[in-house]
Amino acid sequence: MSSSTTTGVTLVRRRRFALPTDPSEEDLVRDWTLSEGDLDEIRRCRGASNRLRFALQLCIFRRYGRFLSDFATVPVRLANHLGRQLDLAPVLFVEQGVSGPTIRKPTVRAKKGG
Repeated sequence: MSSSTTTGVTLVRRRRFALPTDPSEEDLVRDWTLSEGDLDEIRRCRGASNRLRFALQLCIFRRYGRFLSDFATVPVRLANHLGRQLDLAPVLFVEQGVSGPTIRKPTVRAKKGG
């Protein structure tokens, strides 16, 4: 991470990260498999789309140490790998969802670990 100061305000620039577009089976198992504890927490979310987004955020935070802001960048293979673990129907894309407190609450819960 690099930072610079502009008129007394520190701006932090984060390195961009890219989700794997074609992960191997080994990558999926290592980085995108949910534990029973994960599943218990994810099931607290209402609605299939919310559960999928929460699962994505949880795995992305573990792997990259940050959260995703644009779900349009999620490869279909990753979304459906998580969806299978959650017993969700296959998707062609991940819905963006709502912004504000509704989406931040699960994100904070993922960050705190429960």
